[in-house]
Amino acid sequence: MKSSLERKQRKIGLLVLAMSIAAGVAGGVLARSGTALPAFVILGGLVLVFALAIFATIPWWRSLDPMQRDAQYFGWYWGGAAGAAAALVGIIAFSGTQSILMKGALLVITGQVAGFVLFWIVWRLRHHGGEA
Repeated sequence: MKSSLERKQRKIGLLVLAMSIAAGVAGGVLARSGTALPAFVILGGLVLVFALAIFATIPWWRSLDPMQRDAQYFGWYWGGAAGAAAALVGIIAFSGTQSILMKGALLVITGQVAGFVLFWIVWRLRHHGGEA
């Protein structure tokens, strides 16, 4: 028998999944608009859609206990780093270092590292203040 917390997390998880799929569809429609809209409009729209998708996960995140959050941190940090490294190695091996695919992969990894650093700095400032 499922606990009330597990049922709540399942409902929130399904809602987040539905909202993420909706955001992906909306982002795909916006991205496919191609030359119909200026690039800055597409960029702004995509940033907004995906920001909303990320913020939609906040209720799910808040429903997690510390052990579940720690598992998420561990999985995203180590799994994300290992997955990015494996993908990069595969791209280098099969398409070379000067391919468009490699340049795109480096752009994605640069964005991931920048996001990590930004959120780490915010966390550090919020949890340690001027002690650092």
